Amino acid sequence: MMLVLSIIKFLGFLTFFIYIPSQIVFNLCKIKIKDNLVNIGLSFVSGIVIITLISLVIRYAGLSFSVLWIIFLLSLFYLVFRFKIKNFREILKQKIFPKNKSAQIILFLVLGMCVILQNLVLFSGGTQVSGGLAFPSPHDTMWNIALASELIHRFPADNPAVSGILLKNNHYFYPLFLSVARSITGIDIFDLYFRFGPILVSILFGLGLYSVSKVFIDNIYFRITAVFLGYFSGNFAYLLPFIFGKNFDWKGNTFFSDQPFDQLINPYSVLGFALMLFGIYCLSQIHTPKKNLSLGYSIVGGILLGSLYGFKSFGGVIVILTLVISTSISFAFSKKLTFLPVTALSMGLFVFIFLFTTDPSKASLIWAPGWLLTQLMTDQDKLNLPQFANLERFYAFSFNRLGFLKIKFIEFFIYLIGNLGTRLLGMIYLVFYFLKKSVYIFDKYIYLFMIVATIISIAIPLFFNLTNSTFNIIQFTPYALVILSLISTVILEIIYSFLVFKKQRLIGIVIIIIFIILSIPVNVKNVISKFERPKDILSYGELSALKYLQDNSNAQDIILINPSTFSQDPIYIPAISERRVYLASPGYAIQTGVDPVSRLKEINIFFHTYNKEFLAKNKIAYIYELRTNSSSNRNDSLFKLGLSSVFENDKVIIWKVNIT
Repeated sequence: MMLVLSIIKFLGFLTFFIYIPSQIVFNLCKIKIKDNLVNIGLSFVSGIVIITLISLVIRYAGLSFSVLWIIFLLSLFYLVFRFKIKNFREILKQKIFPKNKSAQIILFLVLGMCVILQNLVLFSGGTQVSGGLAFPSPHDTMWNIALASELIHRFPADNPAVSGILLKNNHYFYPLFLSVARSITGIDIFDLYFRFGPILVSILFGLGLYSVSKVFIDNIYFRITAVFLGYFSGNFAYLLPFIFGKNFDWKGNTFFSDQPFDQLINPYSVLGFALMLFGIYCLSQIHTPKKNLSLGYSIVGGILLGSLYGFKSFGGVIVILTLVISTSISFAFSKKLTFLPVTALSMGLFVFIFLFTTDPSKASLIWAPGWLLTQLMTDQDKLNLPQFANLERFYAFSFNRLGFLKIKFIEFFIYLIGNLGTRLLGMIYLVFYFLKKSVYIFDKYIYLFMIVATIISIAIPLFFNLTNSTFNIIQFTPYALVILSLISTVILEIIYSFLVFKKQRLIGIVIIIIFIILSIPVNVKNVISKFERPKDILSYGELSALKYLQDNSNAQDIILINPSTFSQDPIYIPAISERRVYLASPGYAIQTGVDPVSRLKEINIFFHTYNKEFLAKNKIAYIYELRTNSSSNRNDSLFKLGLSSVFENDKVIIWKVNIT
């Protein structure tokens, strides 16, 4: 019954706070979309962005989320006064599948299957197992939940990993959206993060694939294929056992880049793909003789692409660089300013979000050409071929630049082919399209945009790494994989149409089947692995302790832990207790540009000296300790310090600090 009520609440939230407000914006921008699936997808994506940006302004002004109920009233006003009674009747009679009903139903079934399979891992979040609750990838999921909880209590938010320090260098718009949904609906954050949110995001990804496929693909069945391959296209890692032996342990990221299908553990990554895809759709609708329509899509597209940095910073960098480069090239060769409004709006929004969320001195690209190729060839969990590193050193020390470049070219060839898999067909198509139609490409802005975006997303990891988290640079690449999976389907349709013209339909069907078979093995393995229960378990003892803190402490209280005593990342403590922790996760502190060394030293000194001045200075309200073999000595010291034990079980002791 509780689940049914939560579903109703979430659907109501989506209707009155997401869908209808975006329809109001579309009407103001004079945007009318005939295809219902495109309309639904673009409406929900736009609505998520709009309510997140509004919430950002409201919270920055010191107001609570309750102000957002104005949007609900506005939606009601729109329903009552914008539509006449007969309009409601027309809406009720309107069919979701107006043409080729059977094909549309197949599309719906394929989309549903892809969404369910992509969500298998997150569905298991918070499920009961022997001894506690299981959580998939708690290092990532608990960070996002901690951030969503922090955004409810404070804005600007404290860094969940380090109390008292404002959060910077993190794309936190999706957790902000979840905090809005929780505040409005009261739905449990676990249900929002592990179930409702991911399903919504995954559906929007599929609708984004469908919407962009409409721009390039005429046949509805090839659009369905584009949606399927957008989810399931993988790399060529499954071929490595034929080279290195059957015992080679290949994975989806053996060539470094994670597959788009496998990115939902962080739902904002997949939402980033959806934002880019619907941004591309808007760009495709701008070049039109209807000036008002062009301006409307420029506004919506500019909002989507400009705000992408706040949801997924890697995608935001790609689309802004792509817009600037593509618009500049287009103007230089065609002398048209058609796409200047969307570029200017996107750039303005991007700069605002960048300055608001990022400290450039602590989050920047570092010039390191070819470093990723070396890691690919030599790392033990990648191809494990250390002889390539020896060859590189030999050519470098002997100043043989030609030999060094030869090795790097071989490495690049392996990296590119391995990562792209069958999507290499899309890359080849874009290259030939550019070479063959370079004279006209500047009038084909959408192709130019995708070519530039693909080059940027592949090139950045090959030439740079990141200041605080070196290997996160690879998160640029999946945006190229999404684009190329769509373009691969475009060329499949061309090949099939040619063969049908030559009366070789059967050969065309066989080619499509073979292409799909070669595309999916990596993600089939991913799906099979998702049926396993998560191995990371949070004991009932710790859950009880954290629930005690949530119910009996103040939102401003600070908890002290000793991170070195935890076997897993203790970021789950602020996530579940919804309380600030003096130092919850040294790893996330580093990743967000905060050096945890001084706090680690202070914590270590305290648990050896039990200096009460440390507690008073840092306004520590509670000490959270795991029971260990050495706990008894510490317990005596803490008791003598004047602390009182307010919670105890076989897993945890919580001490209340009475020092002022």
